[in-house]
Amino acid sequence: MWNDGLLRPLIFIVRNGPDNKSPFKSILEKYFDVVDVNPYNSIMTELDTLIPALIIIDVSFNDQGAYQVSQQVKFSDKYHFIPLAFVGTAFSSNDIVKLIESGADAYFEEPFDNDTTISYLKALINKGQKLNNVVNRQPKIQKQNSNVNNHVPEYLNWDDEDLFNAASQQSAVGIAYTTTEGTFLKVNDRFCEIVGYTRDELLSKKCMDITYPDENGTESNMLNRMLDGDIDSFEIEKRYVHKSGYFVHVLIHANLLYTSKGVPFYMRSVLDITDIRTSQQRLKRSEEKYRTYVDNSPHPIFVTDIFGMLLDVNPSACNLTGYSVEELMGMNIIDLCSPESVSETTDHFLRVETEGKASGEFLFLKKDGTDFYIQIEAVMLDEKKLLALCVDTTERKLAENLLTEAKVLAENASNSKCEFLANISHELRTPLYIVIGYSDVLLSELSGKLNEDQIKYFTRIKEAGSSLLEIVNSLIYIAEIEAGNCELDIIKFNLQSTVVELEKIFRPIASKKNIMIEFEIEHGLESIFADECKFNAILHNLLENAIKFNKEGGFVKVIFQKAGNDVNVQVIDTGIGISEDKQETFFEPFVQLDWSHARRYSGVGIGLSLVKELVEMHGGKISLVSKVDEGSTFTFTIPQNL
Repeated sequence: MWNDGLLRPLIFIVRNGPDNKSPFKSILEKYFDVVDVNPYNSIMTELDTLIPALIIIDVSFNDQGAYQVSQQVKFSDKYHFIPLAFVGTAFSSNDIVKLIESGADAYFEEPFDNDTTISYLKALINKGQKLNNVVNRQPKIQKQNSNVNNHVPEYLNWDDEDLFNAASQQSAVGIAYTTTEGTFLKVNDRFCEIVGYTRDELLSKKCMDITYPDENGTESNMLNRMLDGDIDSFEIEKRYVHKSGYFVHVLIHANLLYTSKGVPFYMRSVLDITDIRTSQQRLKRSEEKYRTYVDNSPHPIFVTDIFGMLLDVNPSACNLTGYSVEELMGMNIIDLCSPESVSETTDHFLRVETEGKASGEFLFLKKDGTDFYIQIEAVMLDEKKLLALCVDTTERKLAENLLTEAKVLAENASNSKCEFLANISHELRTPLYIVIGYSDVLLSELSGKLNEDQIKYFTRIKEAGSSLLEIVNSLIYIAEIEAGNCELDIIKFNLQSTVVELEKIFRPIASKKNIMIEFEIEHGLESIFADECKFNAILHNLLENAIKFNKEGGFVKVIFQKAGNDVNVQVIDTGIGISEDKQETFFEPFVQLDWSHARRYSGVGIGLSLVKELVEMHGGKISLVSKVDEGSTFTFTIPQNL
């Protein structure tokens, strides 16, 4: 048992490489005498001169030779009773399987709790001392028998409770003793947990009773070979049938032992690996599903390391680039880039490494030298791999380039049109002012009396010139708006004054067609914030159309009212109306109802286009409600939070 006296238990720490004074060693040195054994392969030599109470294998360097060292010790005739444990930073499921297969009794992972670690180490040492005492009580008999090919068996009494308890105490694996016919002799608690049966139930069964049927043959063959002396031991994976009916995947290490009377029996160390196999199966199914998705994806998929070397590609990637899988596996993602995209692509993948993901569009080259655009959505798979999901955007990019070129051409054409309209309009205004001015002089009769015909002719000249001047001014307005040279001069002005001026202009015009015109201002609405000149231009155009396209004896009404933070203006007429299919295009430049109406009513159709532009410059909206032969209602708003 444990002795806290002057004699401290001796522990070997076995490692490859330099001693970095690990935290685990620091814990040991407080309670035990520690001997460093370095390298691994010197352990057996050390054991020939000194027997420790415990062996610790440090696998901080992940040397696979550590498991071979464990097997040398634990499966030897001389030293198998010495407790052996692994210590390391962390152990995966596969690592744990390996260390148990190698015969290890325990393992310790960082971080280490001082009290828990020492308590467990004491238990391991006590276990080893007890097992050693029991084994030393057994007689050592050498027996030669031609039936077992001069095999020198190890003699144990399977009925020795002390020996069995020592061997199975605190064991992480199931232990079962069976006769050579497969009848259970002894089982530990862990074995009962694995298969779901009680000890009494198992002792009345044979091993094949709980073994999945199609796996009996392989194990039986191995047991017979061991009995014949062909092999000393073996490991095999198999499935037990749990008492509840489900399968239990196990890893079995089997040895042939003999009783003191020379009767052979089998000892099985059984590790439940169901979780490991289930995880592996799930992983396999997941990988197969992933592979199916990847291989059938219509879009290219690349997997690279952090340096851009291609690790995996799908068929779509090969189809797009023109390279085979074998060719791509020897390439870097940068090798596929067009020279002008190398820098951008490099920065893109560096950003993925630092930020975890990145998105971008780049120009790549096919094997035959053809350019193609590709959108790359890249993410980190783990610390060493990147996944790039790609879409061939060549057609879209070409379409975008064509649209951009078309837009530039259209803008240039529009600018040229605007410049032309502005220039020609200015050139037209000067002679029109002269025509209108001289008409006024002649009509004033300062140069002499005019007869009736002359007055009629000069009046028509003046009216035609004024009408043409109004069109020219509208063209200039439109050209300035489209060129972005038209600005608003927002002021506060009186609505009643505006209405008075409108009445002066339009009542005489309306009276010629016997049309009634009415203005209505909502009570409390005295003034408005707007560009006064442009506000008047909006009303002039709408009123002119309302009268022009109205019926003889018709009606026109203009209503000014509040609408929240806006001023709402309605121009209502009883004119010819506008069909529904024409209303959507009615605010476009140079649009009238149709050519038959164009012949009946003067104008070139720029008034409503100008009205829409001027309203929208104020941040407002204009709408139309109309019905053929019943009239139209134009409604526009002028926001007051300008």
